[in-house]
Amino acid sequence: MKNIITSMKLTAEQKQQLEQLAPDYQIISDGIQASSEQLANAEVLLGWNPAFATLLDHDNQLKWVQTFSAGVDSLPLEQLAQANVTLTNARGTNAENIAQQTLGYMLVYERKLYSILLEQQKHRWNRDHHFSELTGKTAVLFGTGQIGSHIARLAKAFGMHVVGINRHGEALENFDEVTTFEAGISLLKDADYVITSLPLTPATKDYFNADLFAKMGSQTFFINVGRGASVVTADLDSALRNGQLAGAAVDVTNPEPLPADNPLWDAPNIIITPHDAGFSDQINQRVWQLIIKNVKAYVQGETLNNLVDYQQGY
Repeated sequence: MKNIITSMKLTAEQKQQLEQLAPDYQIISDGIQASSEQLANAEVLLGWNPAFATLLDHDNQLKWVQTFSAGVDSLPLEQLAQANVTLTNARGTNAENIAQQTLGYMLVYERKLYSILLEQQKHRWNRDHHFSELTGKTAVLFGTGQIGSHIARLAKAFGMHVVGINRHGEALENFDEVTTFEAGISLLKDADYVITSLPLTPATKDYFNADLFAKMGSQTFFINVGRGASVVTADLDSALRNGQLAGAAVDVTNPEPLPADNPLWDAPNIIITPHDAGFSDQINQRVWQLIIKNVKAYVQGETLNNLVDYQQGY
């Protein structure tokens, strides 16, 4: 019998939902514990675990993998593509909370909330801060997908001018303007915020480096909620210490976790969060709804949501 194997332990209700949607399949919960025979008969994997990579070493029935995350750079993409396995991700399920955390970084910086909290701990009533606001500021967003679009929508609500940068440069909702990577470089010097939510691909690895930071202005605050390896960590540290950038907030780093002795921890005007922007008490429900929608589409032979392009890497 064909199997649908999940990498997570299903509740009785979740397993029943899948059984109703896919009555011709055996549903195997907590598939990391699955037997070699069960894995060999797996046609669908919901979630990914490195242990599943053995499925690609020999003939198998695997046809579709649905990840629980938006990023797929940790998967064996080349092997999956060669095996003609359809891959879908969970992009969009964490876009709202990542966007809110991004706006949080910006508000902490503009309203000097971090400095004020430090003053509070010392029982000091100190109003001697350079307070500003987001109104009228310019945000340049590298990446205009689900996360970028959600950030743009919130930024517009705060009265910001929002520029999107992507491969095609076509107009999109929530952005005042959209341009290509090449054309967008000239806009960086006037940006108050440069924000990246780009996925990790060969083209984006080490993309934000000393040369690109030098093209930004001394008023620019850099934010990375994409992938740590898209930024050269030492170059970001230098740009902050040399005053090339006004500050930075990074939810992802390279390496990750960031070693305790890495100098970036002590760089001026930096906020470092431990890759938690994607966390929310609402994520699991959003991902599960996507899984249900895609399993239904798969069984009925319809197009799946969130298909990954192996050539693009996302």
